[in-house]
Amino acid sequence: MINFETKFGGLAQLARAFGWQPKGHRFDSDILHTEPSFPGWFFYFSKLLFGNMRIRQAYQEDLLKAKKLTEACAAGMQQLGIFQWNEYYPSLEKLQQDIDHKELYVLEENDQILGIIVLSEIMDEEYAPVMWLTPSEKNLYIHRLATHPDSWGKGYGQKLMDFAEEFARKLEFNSIRLDTFSLNKRNQKFYETRGYQKLEDIYFPKQSAAPFHCYELVLKSDSD
Repeated sequence: MINFETKFGGLAQLARAFGWQPKGHRFDSDILHTEPSFPGWFFYFSKLLFGNMRIRQAYQEDLLKAKKLTEACAAGMQQLGIFQWNEYYPSLEKLQQDIDHKELYVLEENDQILGIIVLSEIMDEEYAPVMWLTPSEKNLYIHRLATHPDSWGKGYGQKLMDFAEEFARKLEFNSIRLDTFSLNKRNQKFYETRGYQKLEDIYFPKQSAAPFHCYELVLKSDSD
């Protein structure tokens, strides 16, 4: 019998949180997707949330597509005068690590990747000095949220964040943490509208001399 927690990590936990139970290595025909390497329950779950659009863990074959998307996103931001991403970030190696760690998720429709997001339990060393609102235990970190410039304004970033926040709530994370570029006012408004609180600044010299603002959304307080 497949150990879904070992093979598919947080997704299996999330499915259980929504009431799904595995039945050995077989799946009901009405939720079985044509891709045999990924559990049918997740396509069923994501379809419930997003209709024909699906959010799933990235496969190895998604690597170059994800890189191409981030390059398009970087170029789109640079046209707006926002030099947040460049030839150093996000690198192909970084995206490969995301896939290896099962932390990269893609939003797709008709086999086209429309956006990506990284969900991780690991705190980057740059975050360590920040005075966060919650203890640094059981926190979800969001990185590399990106949608293709051709789809900007269609709400795909919101869908990815909806998924990330539901993921965090169902798996009982205490908070969600992220950072965004200090010169990207649109992104700041995007997160603040969703209830994220702006905290301290951190720096990524290979990306920009300008700081990045840290944000946190508290899901569980000490009194809960």
